[in-house]
Formats: sequence, structure tokens, C-alpha cells
Amino acid sequence: MPAPRAQVKPVRQSDIEMLVQLVQDGRLPGDNDKQDTAASAAASLCSLACDPDLRKAIALAGGVEPLVSLAREGTGPQKANAAAALKMLAYNDPRNKQWIALAKGIAPLVALLVPSEAGGMDGDGAEAVADGDCAGPAVLGERSETAAAALCNLACEGELRKEIARAGAIAPLVTLLSVGEGPSTRKGSAAAALNNLAGDDENRCEIAKAGAIPLLVRLARDGTALQREQAEAALKMLAFNNDANLVAISKEGHEAGLAACGFV
Repeated sequence: MPAPRAQVKPVRQSDIEMLVQLVQDGRLPGDNDKQDTAASAAASLCSLACDPDLRKAIALAGGVEPLVSLAREGTGPQKANAAAALKMLAYNDPRNKQWIALAKGIAPLVALLVPSEAGGMDGDGAEAVADGDCAGPAVLGERSETAAAALCNLACEGELRKEIARAGAIAPLVTLLSVGEGPSTRKGSAAAALNNLAGDDENRCEIAKAGAIPLLVRLARDGTALQREQAEAALKMLAFNNDANLVAISKEGHEAGLAACGFV
């Protein structure tokens, strides 16, 4: 996927430390102004994390744990912005991926995959950046899509794939493949996350058992160009070294008319 655009670097490291502190302070209930400020600070950290050097600086400033806490316990806007910041911190940064996992950041992201009334339905793996670009405050997207993209980035690390699956990510990711119509990116992000998770042999079987194959075949046929690409990549990974999945994909693809396109 295209790399995110780098942002203008702040003059001082203290700017990053201030944003991290604002996120930390805004986790306390009962102060709406601090909560709103924390949500805005998380969105700013998301934008800054488009720069690889700043990605590292945010983590070194202690930004991971407050963002994980915000994603787990915050208000709706706080959770959305924290998930977006974690997504960008994990982008193409193996150390940050490990820090997010050590901070117990996987479970809150999995929880955000499930729609809520407050949030609405709003090999090496490929990493996800919403719409191929950096998700800033105005384009954070739906919480479920952002969480799927964050888990996609984390699942590039082979040792985290089992942990993400154990946290219960597979079933809600499969559900996202079937929810909603139109140009939303959530289906593509879910397919990309499943593609990365399918790099693990056991996950490959569990993803198929969860009913992903028919939904991915449908997305490969009817989705946008990017969604089709992501769905096809996931199907190919599911078929890798798994005869049962290969047979199921061939059958579904033939019935959907994809065989004529040379996909199966």
C-alpha cells in the first residue's frame, strides 16, 4: 500500500511530550474539557506518526500506554482517535508493534471491531493506511475500520498473529466483510487484516471456519479495485498449503464467476 505522507516535524521533542501528557490527563472521567483535549491530542499524535522518525519519538516519549488506555476506556471520540494513532504508530515499525502488544493494546482494538450504538458502524504482511494516506483528525474514519487497519499492521509481525487471534479478532473481522455497502474502506481493511493473520497455519483454518471464504470471494468480485486486491490477497494466503481451503475457494470462485477471470 502507498506510504503515508510525512508531516512537518515539531521544533521540540517537548511538543510530543506535551501531547502525550494531554492524552494521559484526559483519561480521568468527569472533566469534559480535558476529555475533548485528549481526543484532539490523540488525533495530533496520529498525524505526527505519519513521519517514521516521529513514530519512534512518540513511543520513546511514553505515548503507547496512554493511547492504549484511551482506546480501552475513553469516550467514543477518544477511542476512535487513539485507535488511529496506534494504527500509525504500528505502521512499518516492528518495535512499536511490540510495545503496543506489551501495553496490552490488542484487546482494546479487537473490542473496537464490534459496532456499538455510540461508535456506529461507522509471508510478510502488507500494512494498512486508510485510503492509502495518513488519517488525520478530519479523516479518522469509522472506529471499526480504524481498529481493523491497526490490527492489520500489528499482524505483519508473525509472533503477534496468534495473539491477535487469541484475543478474538477473527470473527468480528469476518463480520466486517459483510456489513454495509458503498465506498467504505472497512471491508478492505478487514480483508487486509485477515490476509496478514492467515500467515499463521492455525489462523488459516480458523478464518475459513468463521465463514470468510464466501465473503472474500464476493468482495473479490464486487468490491472496489482496492477491495478486490485485498480480498484476492487474503484468498491466496488462505489457500497456501491448505488443500481444504483451496477446494473451498475454487468452488466459491467458480460459482461467483471468478474462474473465468483466471483467479481460480
